[in-house]
Amino acid sequence: MNGAAGPIGATGPAGANGIDGVNGAAGPAGPAGPAGPIGATGPAGANGIDGVNGAVGATGPAGPAGANGIDGLNGAAGPAGPAGPAGPIGATGPAGPTWTLTTPTVNPTGTVTINATAGSGAPVSTVGQFWIASPNAAGTNALTATGFLGTSTNQHMDLVSNNIVRGRLSNLGEFFIGATTTVLPGDLMNGVGNATFPWAVNGYSAFNGSGVYGQVSAGTTNFAGVQGEYNGTSATGAGVRGIYLTGTAGTGFGAATTGVTGTATSVGSYKFGVYGSGGSSIRSGGVLGYDYGYATGGLGYFASNGLDYSVYGFGQAYFNGIAGGKLTPGSSTVALEQNTHVGLGIYGGFMGGWVKGLVYGTMLSGDRYGLYVDGTTYMNEPLVQLVETAGDRQPVYGTSAMKIEISDRGKSTLSNGTMYIAFTPEFKNTISTDPNELTITISPMGNSNGLFIESYDENGFTVRENNNGNSSVQFNWIAIGTRKDYETVEHSSEIIANDFDQKMNGVMHNDANPVNGQPIWWDGNDIRFDAAPPKQPASIPASAVRQQ
Repeated sequence: MNGAAGPIGATGPAGANGIDGVNGAAGPAGPAGPAGPIGATGPAGANGIDGVNGAVGATGPAGPAGANGIDGLNGAAGPAGPAGPAGPIGATGPAGPTWTLTTPTVNPTGTVTINATAGSGAPVSTVGQFWIASPNAAGTNALTATGFLGTSTNQHMDLVSNNIVRGRLSNLGEFFIGATTTVLPGDLMNGVGNATFPWAVNGYSAFNGSGVYGQVSAGTTNFAGVQGEYNGTSATGAGVRGIYLTGTAGTGFGAATTGVTGTATSVGSYKFGVYGSGGSSIRSGGVLGYDYGYATGGLGYFASNGLDYSVYGFGQAYFNGIAGGKLTPGSSTVALEQNTHVGLGIYGGFMGGWVKGLVYGTMLSGDRYGLYVDGTTYMNEPLVQLVETAGDRQPVYGTSAMKIEISDRGKSTLSNGTMYIAFTPEFKNTISTDPNELTITISPMGNSNGLFIESYDENGFTVRENNNGNSSVQFNWIAIGTRKDYETVEHSSEIIANDFDQKMNGVMHNDANPVNGQPIWWDGNDIRFDAAPPKQPASIPASAVRQQ
């Protein structure tokens, strides 16, 4: 009989495997003794030859459940069992109410009420509200709060009439009438015309406001508050056209009625009410003014002769038979019929204007006169006239004098040694009545004792031969008088000053040059060349500024 198991000792080194002996018969299993503490695991020895399996020992305690395996296929359904016996019938319940639906009611708020006969629990109203498709204005929604029309999804909302899509509110917030897509990128509101409705967008107002208003309220855009562009083929088309249709007259140039009005604020440089650019081809310019066939003027004009003009004025009188008159055949100056056309009119303040050319100054031409000056004429160079000759024209020069002179001349012959010369009415009426302003020269044209002036006055003079001679010699005479009312002449001090030409050259300044020109102004008594007092800002009528 086995005794109690002793403690397990340390595992020794594995010995070499011996030859397996023959398995003996299995003896009966004795009771298991208590397990001793497990010693340290020694190194695994080499596997020996498997011995014969011993008898199966007693089943040990169940180990932990393993993971579920993959479900197998369902087996075939078994046959149905026999039906059980029917249960007893229950007692009959009370009868329910009876009701009939009537016409629903569409409420002003947009809800719908379901109506029925009494006793049915009706009426019942919808919780949500709807837009009413009413045949009249009185039947439309009577909202008690803000209403919303549109979609809550990323879908467009189209406007439809007569089974045709007329417009769209896109899923990006763009609004189109007459189209469902944008014509140009960046359109937020888009109206597209068609053959039936060629006017895409029109605005009208019968009150103190504009039909169409546009404003660039901030930013640095290069575009305008209202942008018009023409891409058609008509010769009279325009990007922007303004037409004043009523017969109401303006009340002044500051309140004139106009087809197009441009206004810039009064503060800041390089600002203009109206801007026009063009003139890349001949007979075109930046701005054109047209007087219904009588007169035409261009600003920034490129003429047919290749010259560029800042201002160019011309008329239609070149053509025969129009209201402005027609010209003499072969002539560009003489009009045969009525003509009211004036090429240029300038009305200035203290100064009418100036013209300066880098090579030529100004050329004037006219049939009755080329230049008429109402006022004193000043020149700092000689007056030159060109006289036609067989060759080139001959320059001749006007005389200069210290006084404003008028002269007359003639020939006469002494009679018995004397002769009275009476001034012509034209000469007498244009010279000073003071005889001391007269200078008379006589020259005999033959042998004589010599001639002298015996007496003279404002009416004429008497010539006599020296030494009481009585010859009949012929003589020449010249009389020079001072022009009436110009016995003394005053000149403005700034004009006769040595630096006047220099200052006026500065006044005639090209403002495309960033250097400022020479100031000039009238202070009420004198011309001044210093800086003028600052201008008061021009007032802009309240009606021309939209109130925000």
